[in-house]
Amino acid sequence: MQLSKDISTGLTTSQQLIVLLLLAFGLNFNTLFHEYALDDAVVLTGNTLVQKGVAGIPEILSHELFYGLEKQESDLSGGRYRPFALIVFALEVQFFGINPFVSHLINVLLFVFLIALLFRLLQKYIFRELNPNLAFLTCLLFVVHPIHTEVIANVKSRDELIAFILLLLSAFSILRYLKNRKLLSLLPAAFCFFISLLTRESAIPFIGIVPLTAYFFYNQSIKKSSPPFHSAVFHFHSIHDYPDFSCRTQSFYRQGCIEQSIHSGYCIRGICYKNIFICKIYWFAFPFPIP
Repeated sequence: MQLSKDISTGLTTSQQLIVLLLLAFGLNFNTLFHEYALDDAVVLTGNTLVQKGVAGIPEILSHELFYGLEKQESDLSGGRYRPFALIVFALEVQFFGINPFVSHLINVLLFVFLIALLFRLLQKYIFRELNPNLAFLTCLLFVVHPIHTEVIANVKSRDELIAFILLLLSAFSILRYLKNRKLLSLLPAAFCFFISLLTRESAIPFIGIVPLTAYFFYNQSIKKSSPPFHSAVFHFHSIHDYPDFSCRTQSFYRQGCIEQSIHSGYCIRGICYKNIFICKIYWFAFPFPIP
């Protein structure tokens, strides 16, 4: 604790933020002149739904990730329902066409915005009672760490950037709620988390990160900080368990899948009851404070 209070950078908060943003952009500036990579065909250059622009959004919402690439089920098909990421690419095509410079520029700018959010979150909510320079040093390590290179340079990995931004926004709302106890703060938290789940499945572990953050940094009960995530997971689970989607996304169902016959109110109602039961089990099994 004493060590953290002795840390000094000689920069004001505004100067620290400027340094971080310049580094985030400068270290990734070279990617602006790269071409598309092989994986980019999945979400952009080879995805027929995305290439329709705004007109393709309805189909994007009703199909999984690889459908627009092949227009049929294959061994690549699976439970990758990431419509929000594809919608972002569709909007890019609508306004800018297929342009690798624009695609890479968007990725870099998203990373810069991400760093600004992360710095603000750490400074205002996480390290608020410690040395404020810890937020700067933490973000500095995050910016220069080479592990993030692929996510920024690979256009397809934009879903990771968007999901993380949405998770940070969700964390802002949750931690704000812990301070002001206004229930309205929970609505954007649940919404951002839900959209992050529709962007990338890697957002799921965040269910545990924010409650643990509330416990260790705010001495709050994990149970009190997790309800918005329960709601978001419930709706996400409902989407992935929707009968037609399940038949499309599991290869061992394809042979005998009769999609039209299961679009009944009874099936949908049964799935909702099952999801409620699963969420209740999760609620009572996990969200208690750590002793």
